[in-house]
Amino acid sequence: MRYLLQLIFGFCILSTPVYGQIIDMHMHGYTTNEYYGGNPNPANGIASPATVEEHQQSIIALMDQHKIQYAVMSASLEALENYTALDKRFITAHQDQEDGLLEISNFEKLIQEGKIKIFGEIMAVYKGLSLSDSIYAPYLKICEKYDIPVAVHTGTSHPRLANTCCPNYRIETGNPLNVEDVLIRHPNLRVYLMHAGTEHYQKTIALMYQFPELYVDVGALLWIDDFTKYFGVEFLKAAKATGMIDRVMFGSDPMVWPGAITASIKFLESLDFLTEDDKQKIFYSNAKTFLNIQD
Repeated sequence: MRYLLQLIFGFCILSTPVYGQIIDMHMHGYTTNEYYGGNPNPANGIASPATVEEHQQSIIALMDQHKIQYAVMSASLEALENYTALDKRFITAHQDQEDGLLEISNFEKLIQEGKIKIFGEIMAVYKGLSLSDSIYAPYLKICEKYDIPVAVHTGTSHPRLANTCCPNYRIETGNPLNVEDVLIRHPNLRVYLMHAGTEHYQKTIALMYQFPELYVDVGALLWIDDFTKYFGVEFLKAAKATGMIDRVMFGSDPMVWPGAITASIKFLESLDFLTEDDKQKIFYSNAKTFLNIQD
């Protein structure tokens, strides 16, 4: 509770953005066993709740504060059930887990039942794979059949990944061009690239030019450190210069640090090369179009 009060009152000077409502395309939820919070972010000191219950309360409080109409919650099935029981604004996105993908018939059944609305965040890069790998093919076919959006991690991630959690990870696995074959094979599949390819952002722009149906979210590019912010700014400048702003969506990717939601909003608001109309599109209307949200 102390953390929640600090979170709310610590950011109370930030008013709701002039753009009105926000759709956040990139959040994560956890079960008690999955939760790894309790320590400040090592790159920037943003605090983390000690328990998953405090994480849930903090995320919801910030959604209220910033008028976040919907948030794509990427998590395991158990975590999705827990978070959506607390707040119906969460859009259920099934994240493929370290222990493997769901059995394919169960995956389809959960989509039919409305329990999976988005497939992702797909974490193929952490396994040394890409979305074009054959293991994802039957899942993508089902997503195309039911018009389920697919969200895939692109770009790099935490330092020293290959020496810690993910021995098969390589920077090149995050290259968005690894998604190109999927876009060719599944022309009706709704896909968005999380983190906009980060250091591969020029490849992301090229893919967006070739595939006018492709969207991206800015993910963790707006809050972690100078590395991510640099590529976030460069990508947004390139998207604006090439007429791609209409397919760029806001996503905070706060992981276990809810304050990153506020940090992301403030950073995007501070970018003076973006017009008010650009920011409104990124914060809200682009995602509304991508998700087929009707008024």
